[in-house]
Amino acid sequence: AEDEEKRENARESARVLAQAIENNLIPSRIMTRKAFENAIAVVMATGGSTNAVLHLLAIAHSMKVDLPIEDF
Repeated sequence: AEDEEKRENARESARVLAQAIENNLIPSRIMTRKAFENAIAVVMATGGSTNAVLHLLAIAHSMKVDLPIEDF
């Protein structure tokens, strides 16, 4: 990371991760049906790739969130 902005982004990411751990904020608490609906909206609004669809479906499945492909 030769760019100072990348270093700062890495520091901020580490800070946010540490804060999440301190608050016991685990993925299953935030990866809800509504969160996936928001992700779908962002993907569609930004012209996201078909890979985003595949990844969201896989993540939802692993989190046991009902997210059929028809929701896209």
